[in-house]
Amino acid sequence: MTFNWEITKSDRHMPWKTLLFIGLISLSSAAYFFVIKSYFAFALFIIAPIVMILTSMQCPDKTTGSVSSNGILINDKNYNYDSLEYFSIVRDYLILKPKEEKAQYFAIHEHDSDDLREVLSGYIPEKEHDENLIDIINRYLRIH
Repeated sequence: MTFNWEITKSDRHMPWKTLLFIGLISLSSAAYFFVIKSYFAFALFIIAPIVMILTSMQCPDKTTGSVSSNGILINDKNYNYDSLEYFSIVRDYLILKPKEEKAQYFAIHEHDSDDLREVLSGYIPEKEHDENLIDIINRYLRIH
């Protein structure tokens, strides 16, 4: 069995509600720190959201993936099944865990998750990926 997918940068944009939430929290925090004359914290709450938003926009224009009996090919990088410990699918991300390396996150369409899970299950085991707080925040902000 094979499975192919493609996702564009426009499919991965950060929702406007998230941008609005980040903006309101950071501006209100910055205003508070300005009033109490903590200028370092003021600058931090002005610069940090800008950096987060710009970082989340730094993904490839198009992500293409293919699963076949030879392995998983994502953006011209091949992952052999022997080199992978497990896979996991969390919402709209495929997570591949290479042996002795940290997990790699790849965007997929949420409606493709069941088909992709079915195909990959024939080649490597699926395991629930234990995400730490930083991974959850990165996934939510679409930084992966």
